[in-house]
Amino acid sequence: MRRALLLFAALAGVSTLGWWVLAGLPSPGPSPQHSRSDPARPHPRGGTYALAVQEPATLNPFTAVGAVALRAVLRYTHDALADVDPQTGALRPALAERWTIQDGGRRIRFSLRRGVEFSDGTPLTRADAAFTFALARIDGLPLGALGDVLAPVRALHLVGERDLEFELGEVTATALPRLATGFLVVSEAHWRKVLGLGTADTASALRDAGLAARVRAVDRPGPGSGPFHVAQWEPGSFLRLAHNPHSWRRAERPEDWNLAALSLRFVQDPAARFTMLRQGELDVFDDPNAEQLIARHPELAETHRPLTYDHVGLGHFAVVWNHRRPPFGDRRVRTALSQCIDRPGMARELFAGHARVSRGWFRPESKLDAESPDNAPRFDPDAARRQLAAAGIAAPRLHLMIAAGQAQHRRIVEFLAPSFLRAGVTLIAAPLEWGTLVTRLRAHDFDGVLLHISLPQWPDPFLQFHSSQAAGGRNWAGYRDGEADAVLTKAHTEPDPVARHALLLEFQRLFVRDQPISLLVYPLSSVLLHRRFQGVELGVLGLYPERWWVTGK
Repeated sequence: MRRALLLFAALAGVSTLGWWVLAGLPSPGPSPQHSRSDPARPHPRGGTYALAVQEPATLNPFTAVGAVALRAVLRYTHDALADVDPQTGALRPALAERWTIQDGGRRIRFSLRRGVEFSDGTPLTRADAAFTFALARIDGLPLGALGDVLAPVRALHLVGERDLEFELGEVTATALPRLATGFLVVSEAHWRKVLGLGTADTASALRDAGLAARVRAVDRPGPGSGPFHVAQWEPGSFLRLAHNPHSWRRAERPEDWNLAALSLRFVQDPAARFTMLRQGELDVFDDPNAEQLIARHPELAETHRPLTYDHVGLGHFAVVWNHRRPPFGDRRVRTALSQCIDRPGMARELFAGHARVSRGWFRPESKLDAESPDNAPRFDPDAARRQLAAAGIAAPRLHLMIAAGQAQHRRIVEFLAPSFLRAGVTLIAAPLEWGTLVTRLRAHDFDGVLLHISLPQWPDPFLQFHSSQAAGGRNWAGYRDGEADAVLTKAHTEPDPVARHALLLEFQRLFVRDQPISLLVYPLSSVLLHRRFQGVELGVLGLYPERWWVTGK
């Protein structure tokens, strides 16, 4: 997934975050042929940025988990306390003007900026933030990304006139950036109305036994304070984000956020998407063969340019095996299954070479990856067959859940199936609608599931692999290992970047040894982008339209 996060090092308590901000992501390098925006002058306003995406199951800020909801919608409609500079990846102020760390990191205090309004014109106050926090913590609510953000927080205190002070139950290495950029503030008035809470005091209203079910049923985000708002959502067709005239960002930086709208088209069929591209209906077209498309269709070169790049929203394609279900709890079996994967071949054949081979959990070509021993399982289906036989496994049939409508996912399974069969394993694709897939994943009702797992800007594998996260967290595999738990616990709370780096390297060794999930490849973004957009600068956030403008239609 890819949440934009930024921080000015001059802010109190932030200068020590430099390693956290930069670790794990290679420089995206220069972006030739792009017009660099001049921050000293305003740019023309108007224009729509149209792209094709998978329709999100929900835009509910409390329960959303999908990349489209979080990165293509909510990060534009709802502000957090801080965000990330699209070029440098440093934290910078958003709803909070400044913050400080107190009590050895157990208290983080944010001072809210004045004059912020929601997209419906109502003021955003500390009461909205306090309501967001309280609603997010009611019993029975299956939290999405917001749950990860608030997991280490014990309490929220209102201090002085404008300050929010988060009290942490544990000090973690990534608590500040994750909390600052992940705590999206919603409108209390709107959510009270939607949930039928009336004017009852918050404490008693949130004790309503049926409240969690009502929150889960909401799929619209409500007003936020971001640069856009949800203007129209036609299920099965499109979603349009329009300029938010009340956004504080436009008043503060009039040269930014120039586009009038973002148009998300819900089209997954590759042929239909390509037709839309040729008809001028899509401004960005995601395809690993972008350069070849330009070569085969020279008319596209007149309107679009090919770009290939890395950014913090990218991650591994991986198969998550269910350790609770035999035989996946056996390390020998998981290692054998990982030996059935031809990663270099997949990168070459399915991603036109625009993918890196995944050796371990951390971002390929990052410092953590470069310093890790290259001892990941090699492609060897014959050895895998022998390993499975030694484990007492003969001719298994494995059902692999994939997201329905995702052509790339089906192609991956089709690519994997022959080599798995060489090892005596029949791999069966099980396409499911995204909502059903997530429900099955959370209920631990699967053999394996193919996912594209985004890597966070601030790596903390505790959330995906510590045994404490297996019940209700994101350790979907159910991986449990005492040695790994000890290392992950230390890394999770270690404030010294050098010591933490060493701990993460040790986890990388354990990851390769245990193969809790089978990593495939790390695809780069390869797209065609319409040439009319100016100010396009590839940074850690990739294609992020904050500083774009258009010169024509």
